[in-house]
Order: sequence, then C-alpha cells, then structure tokens
Amino acid sequence: MTTSRLPALVLIASLLATPALAENCRTDGGPYPDLPKGQVTVAKAHFIRGSCADDPGAAGCKLKAYLLQDDLVALGPRNGKLQCVGYLGRGGGYTEGWIPAAAVQPY
Repeated sequence: MTTSRLPALVLIASLLATPALAENCRTDGGPYPDLPKGQVTVAKAHFIRGSCADDPGAAGCKLKAYLLQDDLVALGPRNGKLQCVGYLGRGGGYTEGWIPAAAVQPY
C-alpha cells in the first residue's frame, strides 16, 4: 500500500466507526442514572444531523428516526438549536442523536 492512500483509508475507517445518527452526540453510551433526564414534548421529534445545528429545518437535515411525545431521554450537551439525547428503546437498544432543543424539556 502506498503512503498516499493511507490518510484516505484512515478517514474512511473513522467514518465507518462513527454512528451516523450520533454525529458527536454522546450521552455516555447508555442510560446512566446520573445524567439529567428530559421528556419529549411534541407529537414527533425527528432526529436531526448534528451539522445542522444552526438551521435544523434546512433541506436534508431531518433523519427518518424519531421520538414520540412523552418519551424519556437522557440529556447530553446542547449544540445551537439542537439537544443531544439518548433513548433506551423497548427492545433494549440505546440510540444517541440530536433533536430540536424546543422538542424536549427537563424531566
């Protein structure tokens, strides 16, 4: 392998290792009791790309995954108009991602 291809391979490997939904949103990877909690306050809160912090409504920012009203979440950091949340699903899967900050309130 030539050294000119090495940086590209490192970049590709790092992108594959990072979940697309989270985009640097971290709530410690699990539902820990010491994290602040929040509750979704809108009927449906779609996850938003982390790169859309300044304009969550822009084209291509909304993801298919969403939370429903009254879902309880762990709160991570805030980024502009987005709130990092972690959600423990019924099947035990834990999802981290950004939702509009206006769609969640402290619980």
